Amino acid sequence: MMVQSIADQRRAHALQFDARWAALVRGVDQLSDAHLAVLQEIVEHAPERVLLDGGNYDPQTGLWCPLALALSVPESVYAFEWFIRSNRSAKRLLTKVGTRHILAFTTNPFSGINGHAYTTERLADLRSCLRALVSFRARGGTAHERTWTRSELGDLA
Repeated sequence: MMVQSIADQRRAHALQFDARWAALVRGVDQLSDAHLAVLQEIVEHAPERVLLDGGNYDPQTGLWCPLALALSVPESVYAFEWFIRSNRSAKRLLTKVGTRHILAFTTNPFSGINGHAYTTERLADLRSCLRALVSFRARGGTAHERTWTRSELGDLA
């Protein structure tokens, strides 16, 4: 059993009631184990590749959101020599790719959701979410078809 500090316990308790944390978990949990591993590798070893704010794609920097990176959308764009002009066209492409892999795929789990998670410490929150989901699945948890309880969301934090 892992021992948590008082600060970690308080954060976990607060996050179990945070709608943005729940949205982050649900958004990342829609990925397959293989896609989750791809995203975790990028976030841990090349975080500068991740667009953490501002949409699914930034045409100025060429950065993509975590879901697009997990699904290897940038590699497809490069391989097929597609030119993505805007976040809007990137979202359409991401949705097409996502729905090929995940039946009920969603691109923006945060739209209109209040809370504190994934606001000021986005990379740290994404890392925490990835580590928690990988650990959960390693213990026999199932991807995609979960309805997360508040207690489980807090345990993931």
